[in-house]
Amino acid sequence: MTPRATVLGIIMILALLAWSHFSEPSPFRGWLNVGQQKATTPPLLLSRHQRSATLRDLARYQTVLSDFDEPPWCSAVPDRSVAESYRFLWLRTFHHPVLVRLDFLGDGRAAVVYKETDGAGGYEIGSLVKNETVDVNSVLLDQTQDPDAVDAALDQIREDAEAQFWRQPYQVDQGLGYDGAMWIVEGWRRQRCHVISRWSPQPQTSVRVFAESILGVTGQNFEHRY
Repeated sequence: MTPRATVLGIIMILALLAWSHFSEPSPFRGWLNVGQQKATTPPLLLSRHQRSATLRDLARYQTVLSDFDEPPWCSAVPDRSVAESYRFLWLRTFHHPVLVRLDFLGDGRAAVVYKETDGAGGYEIGSLVKNETVDVNSVLLDQTQDPDAVDAALDQIREDAEAQFWRQPYQVDQGLGYDGAMWIVEGWRRQRCHVISRWSPQPQTSVRVFAESILGVTGQNFEHRY
């Protein structure tokens, strides 16, 4: 066999191995490989950390958000009474997808919307089965039994957002697994948008702590956290 034939043979083998790897069914194929539509995100709304992400990355989740009847990432908040807003999308492989939106209103109040579909985060998103407006004051009052602690808890979330969210990079080099969850948090304030995405973040990491603080104002109990 000539050296050229040997090289060609090696190239063919590598090509076959690559094809077999990328053709394996992925449990996240349903939402990770969505259409290649262009993102409608205005680049000027992105924070400096967000510039490391491509518009294609942001477009991946637009189909998922449409299943939750939510607008795309970083679209301008239409309600001028919303001074600051955070949205947490939780896609667990084997459990119902969850979305929570926490809006801080201009008059000092906060509004929370909880949404859940009947699918599984690693397969099909499914249909919307819960779309609830949460009485955040009642939820926090039940947790603290102290009326003065309600405003303090909301203020703490906004204060923690600076370090735990706004200063965090869009992604870290961690890759994806097969059994886990995507934790995706979006924030909007003062015409500025930021998105962070993590694969099954460890407890006590900044992103997870902040996302769980958003979950905490829903009044929902989640047995499976990963």
